[in-house]
Amino acid sequence: MPIKFHKQVLTIASVLLVLLSTISAVQATPKIQHWKTENGARVYFVPAPELPIGDIRVLFAAGSA
Repeated sequence: MPIKFHKQVLTIASVLLVLLSTISAVQATPKIQHWKTENGARVYFVPAPELPIGDIRVLFAAGSA
């Protein structure tokens, strides 16, 4: 009887692992466009037409750098 129980547990665990792996593969990720400008600035762009906003992030060395 214990052997049959172990087979059932392994079968259920295998099915759950397969289902979990397909769920993570189905999740959509946005396509990130990226390029470098002529002066070397890196640009990353994610189009989101459903959001009527713009967000700009500028990083630069300051202080004693």
